[in-house]
Amino acid sequence: MIQLDPTINTALIVGTVGEKPEDLLADYAGISIRLLGVIFTPYVVGCKATRIPVNIYLAEGSGLKFYVIERHHSTTYPLYPHELHKEICAYMYALIKLLGVKFIISTSAVGGLNGNNFRATFTKLSRGTLAVPGSFVDLAGVPITFATDDWNRNAEFKLHEGHQSVNDAVCPALLNMLEHSPVLTSRRSIVATTIGPHFESKAEVDFYYRVVHADFLGMHTLIKEWKLVVQVPNVHFLPIVHVTNMPLEDKDEETTGDHVEKAASNSNGMMLDQVFRVMRGINETPQLGCICRGRGDIFDHLEPKHPVTS
Repeated sequence: MIQLDPTINTALIVGTVGEKPEDLLADYAGISIRLLGVIFTPYVVGCKATRIPVNIYLAEGSGLKFYVIERHHSTTYPLYPHELHKEICAYMYALIKLLGVKFIISTSAVGGLNGNNFRATFTKLSRGTLAVPGSFVDLAGVPITFATDDWNRNAEFKLHEGHQSVNDAVCPALLNMLEHSPVLTSRRSIVATTIGPHFESKAEVDFYYRVVHADFLGMHTLIKEWKLVVQVPNVHFLPIVHVTNMPLEDKDEETTGDHVEKAASNSNGMMLDQVFRVMRGINETPQLGCICRGRGDIFDHLEPKHPVTS
């Protein structure tokens, strides 16, 4: 049984190819991590309506204590590709509604699209670059729903009548904590997302760069979190991307999962430095005074409330 700890209000979501929470933090001095337990959520899959279980990790040390979710393997239950959106809803529900998390830092590996076109946000990107995107273009073509099943989608549609703008997803107070850091920030920067792994062709990459004017290319799982977090109250969200390959520059170079994983591991230390910088800022500033308050709650239609179980 997972015992609720009111002193823990922060979560880190990780998710690079082959990356596990214990591997990500293994070499970071002063931080230990362990599997805390499993939470069964209201989200169901399969003909037997099996509740999706979410693996919750706990990391602590160096004055920090926070939950960790591994985005791509947050559950051991086998899911079909069309059910992956429920996995995202499940771990976000577990963090926000059952564990009381108020601050979510989400990290993602992306491709960097360099160029000198008329709206180039950053003059130069390279492998290892860290950034907070200002906006996104969702090219995944996946319907956005937060309902647990078809039956309660009507309740969700009622909530959508007062939906919040996704432009307010990134918490400005958390973003300010990265001022004078190596993390690039710009409200004009764009991450284009597709269903991954998508295995883009050279023509598609050119399209994302020349037509969409994207600075980064990533998977749509990040955008699902982005779209969900604005529909719940008092949750502060900060997405940090790290560039693991350069599709435009690597046209003749094969990019594999191992390639991405190696590039990600090389920048993980610097990324964690910035994540922990924000977490310490949260501890030092309990009242952020930002706009991430007073929103509707997309999860309120999920009845009955299910207890935290292990």
